[in-house]
Amino acid sequence: MKKDRLIRMMKRALVQLLGIIICLAVSFGIAYLIHYFSDTSLRRVMVYEGFLIIMAGVLLSPRGNRSIINVNALDQPNAAQIAYRDLEVNRMEQEIERQDTSYYKNFFSSMKAGANNLTFIVTGTIMQIIAMNYLS
Repeated sequence: MKKDRLIRMMKRALVQLLGIIICLAVSFGIAYLIHYFSDTSLRRVMVYEGFLIIMAGVLLSPRGNRSIINVNALDQPNAAQIAYRDLEVNRMEQEIERQDTSYYKNFFSSMKAGANNLTFIVTGTIMQIIAMNYLS
């Protein structure tokens, strides 16, 4: 049992590493093309691209309940009623999902999908490190 779990974790780590390598290769290719066709240094392009990739990873990472107030109704006189209605619909949807037997299966699969965004964050960080330390 523990051996199977270890093998699954190693496979996930290998897939994550492969995703990071592919993302790095594509990012370096894009950075080199931008450097080649413009008057910008490769270091500067990689720094900017690294920041963009990190931001994309951070912005793609949030998971969880939708408990945001509807901002379209803020200037209306019944904004509180609209916000209450939206929260009630959200609560009812969550109750329906919890009654479904596949709810917990979907919950854990959404947690697995969140780990893929780590690829972007690690790729952007590696690009920053390479650009700052190894390129002049």
